[in-house]
Amino acid sequence: MQPKQKLALLLGALLILAIGFITTDQPDKTAEQPLATALMQMEGVGRVELYIHYPEKSASFFDVADNSSAPVGVLVIAEGANQPSTRHKLRQTVASVLQISQHRIQVEPMEGDFIDP
Repeated sequence: MQPKQKLALLLGALLILAIGFITTDQPDKTAEQPLATALMQMEGVGRVELYIHYPEKSASFFDVADNSSAPVGVLVIAEGANQPSTRHKLRQTVASVLQISQHRIQVEPMEGDFIDP
């Protein structure tokens, strides 16, 4: 094999390695559905939509910052969240399950979910 071919092969292998490193370091976003399903089983809660926000990952090879995939914010949209006690239970449960502070969790009532007179 000629030196140019070896260099091209080496660069190709490094590129594949770098792409694999960047894409496998992303958090698993499939955790949203099982948690939403569990929240729907709570008393006073109907349908639930859940969005978990993860920190952006740097593509820099030299980035030595925190590489955890812990969420930095959560949006919960739920039927029944118009009731303060239900909103509080949802916030408390999500904080406990995801191990994040309650102030990072926003709970909103689902559209069409009106307060009963």
